[in-house]
Amino acid sequence: MLINASYAYTDYALALAFSRRHLDEIDIDISYDSACSFDVKAKDRFTAKHPDKLHLIQKARFSIDALHVIDHKDLCMYFYSAAYQVGSGHFHGSGTEQYWSENNQMAGQTKQMNSGNRHDKIIEHHNYWNWKKTTRTGE
Repeated sequence: MLINASYAYTDYALALAFSRRHLDEIDIDISYDSACSFDVKAKDRFTAKHPDKLHLIQKARFSIDALHVIDHKDLCMYFYSAAYQVGSGHFHGSGTEQYWSENNQMAGQTKQMNSGNRHDKIIEHHNYWNWKKTTRTGE
């Protein structure tokens, strides 16, 4: 069986995330911008490359957030939009991406640092960003 390698890194990252958590008794919802194409052969790819995690990918439910699903085919809207999935609700997945514009500002400040200092600086930046979000939650 020929398996498309275009999702090799995504499959590996997902399998690694699966291996670091106990997920057998909980529902797995995965939001991904191209969930419609990822899901097509996911079971085949996991059977070939990550058979120990196949049971998790089989029970996972894939969705595409409200912003990104607009650019997909109509079928994607009905099969993968979180708005049409029971218990998922309407969410704007780009909210999780908003931090990257902030994080990109760190590149100029950290590119000349050695690995340890750069790592520490980026962690401090992440922690500060999370603290700001947490303190504004009730507003």
